Amino acid sequence: MVKIISSALFLLHFFIAKNCIAQNGISVDTNQIIIEITFTNMYVLDTVTMKLNEVTLFDKRLVQSDSSDGVTSLQFRLYENGKYYTIIDLYGQKSFCNIRKDGRVYFKFTIYEKEFEFFIEPNKGKFILVENSNNVISLKQLKKRPSFF
Repeated sequence: MVKIISSALFLLHFFIAKNCIAQNGISVDTNQIIIEITFTNMYVLDTVTMKLNEVTLFDKRLVQSDSSDGVTSLQFRLYENGKYYTIIDLYGQKSFCNIRKDGRVYFKFTIYEKEFEFFIEPNKGKFILVENSNNVISLKQLKKRPSFF
């Protein structure tokens, strides 16, 4: 009987740990990713700044694309948490920003003093690729996860 209860508790703990990330007292349902942002292609020690809905996520960070697949270590996931988004990067660092009334995500990106602004509509695809081509930034919005993941 004790063994069955121990097994049930282990499975319950595993299920909770798999579906939630709890940091600073805030839980995030990892099944509810609103968008996932990945920086790809042609970043060669570029200095970049990024904002989402007017909140600065990083300022003047060096970015380098991997030589084999072009993917950088700048990757973010947005989760909806009531009236705000929780933003978690590849290393588990958290940021927060308010949700706009229209549901879109305002994305502002600066590279070499040039600013690029986009509105992301999550219903058009949750996988966002931020691509660099000769210091001109473009977004690709996909419904399916890119194959390089």
